[in-house]
Amino acid sequence: MFFGAWCCLSSEDGAQSRYRIVGPDEFDRAPGYISMDSPLGRALLRKTLDDEVSVEAPGGSRAFVIRVDRVRAGLALRRRRILDIRLTRSPARS
Repeated sequence: MFFGAWCCLSSEDGAQSRYRIVGPDEFDRAPGYISMDSPLGRALLRKTLDDEVSVEAPGGSRAFVIRVDRVRAGLALRRRRILDIRLTRSPARS
């Protein structure tokens, strides 16, 4: 995970949530935005898919597993297919 990335987390109880890691000056109550300086933001940085992260919360320690954000992954795949189609259909250059 890196600054600006969207990630999908699965908690121990199976609940899933989606977050975007943003800078402290961009942090807002916008749905899913977390500051890179927050405990969860710091725990996610430099992690990869299927890594488990543990965060101290007011109610105790919570563990999450980083999963594929299927919405974002689907959009990226669709864009790549469109680009591939455009490249293969472009006229040959002489």
